[in-house]
Amino acid sequence: MGYLRAIAPLAAAGCFVLASCTTPTQPESAAQPEAQFLGTWSMSGAPRAAEPTTVLGVKIDNTAEAQPQLGVEQADLVVQEPVEGGLTRLLAFYETAFPQVGPVRSIRNSDVGLVLPANAVVVASGGSQTALAAFQAAGIRLITEDAAELSTDANRPSDHNVFADLAAIEAANNVSPPTQDYLDFGEFEGRGGTPAKDVTVTFNAQSSQRWQRADGAWTRVDQDNFVATTLLVLKVQLSDAGYKDSAGSSVPIVETTGRGEGWLATGDSVFSIRWAKASDTSPFELSTADGTPLKVPVGRTWISLVPEDTGKVQVS
Repeated sequence: MGYLRAIAPLAAAGCFVLASCTTPTQPESAAQPEAQFLGTWSMSGAPRAAEPTTVLGVKIDNTAEAQPQLGVEQADLVVQEPVEGGLTRLLAFYETAFPQVGPVRSIRNSDVGLVLPANAVVVASGGSQTALAAFQAAGIRLITEDAAELSTDANRPSDHNVFADLAAIEAANNVSPPTQDYLDFGEFEGRGGTPAKDVTVTFNAQSSQRWQRADGAWTRVDQDNFVATTLLVLKVQLSDAGYKDSAGSSVPIVETTGRGEGWLATGDSVFSIRWAKASDTSPFELSTADGTPLKVPVGRTWISLVPEDTGKVQVS
């Protein structure tokens, strides 16, 4: 028995040596395939390693009653526009994430020129007859509150309680992805900016939005955090939509086709810019005062459309 115990380890060792001589050598760990670069995302300019998706645009309430908002921080790009009564509303675009979002509110005529460049499916609670007609004429697919993917939250006040399941909506609406970038994304080459740690964007006496810089980005203050690489503030003309809301306030149309002045905040500075948009289907184009084209930094962008007569930016 002692003899057997003595040769057992040797036998095992012999088997190991034999096996190692007859079995092909395997790498210690399989190499992980590199992500394949397939282009860039249309709403942010960021590198894309997945197939392009349908873009969803969601109308989101931006009043005090709407707080807390849900899902805004996951949007790829957000447009904040003035509406009736001195208030603002959001049009949030989703291309890389499809969360639960809300409170969902109604569309405006102004949204046509904001939606068409993204070829987006729009999610809203409804709209006026003139706004619905404008969307139909433009061929924009609209998902409203009668759809199964929208639901109400009994714990929220009426008119501020509709929420959308964007994952379900995206799965059920296979619309072609955008054929163009929403903005001309790339390396920003602005000069002569004003250093800033705090930016307040004023729409009018009733509405303003404060942003603070941290870690090279801009974060909304006192609301659900949206972290923006770039703040884009464009001064626009307002016209009368020809009807009033339930409170008797005139509903404006935000004129985004044309040109004007504005500001761009990125990094630690705010720059004066000019903007132009040739048609409803065209993207915004930015330039310096002397007409030199400017690119928008790659990343999340927040666009504030402020009235030309009352809109302003304050920095500190």
